[in-house]
Amino acid sequence: MKLNNRIICHNTESGIKITFRNREFCLKYPLRIWKAYPPKARAFLIDNVTFLQTIDMPLVSDIKKISYNTSRPIFYPLFRDTLIKNTPQAVEDYKPSTPATIKKFLKIKYNGVSP
Repeated sequence: MKLNNRIICHNTESGIKITFRNREFCLKYPLRIWKAYPPKARAFLIDNVTFLQTIDMPLVSDIKKISYNTSRPIFYPLFRDTLIKNTPQAVEDYKPSTPATIKKFLKIKYNGVSP
């Protein structure tokens, strides 16, 4: 059975909702803060927060490709480099090794996100 690796996120009345494989994950802000947050800035925030919260999912699963309904995060290069640079201490006590983990990460396809 082929699993759906599509991440759907959107603006809610109080924050951001991310849906993956029929599971919902919500990031809620105090209502007065979210309502005061500029609507144009919300899209930027949603694109970047969603990717930052899901960038490492394939490293702990069998996922090789993820699709997003967002625009490419402006901070994609920073998030990618941060994950790579933090891999050595993250996998220090686990298998696989740092080089194997980085190699796996570099093979992941983030549709709608990566260049």
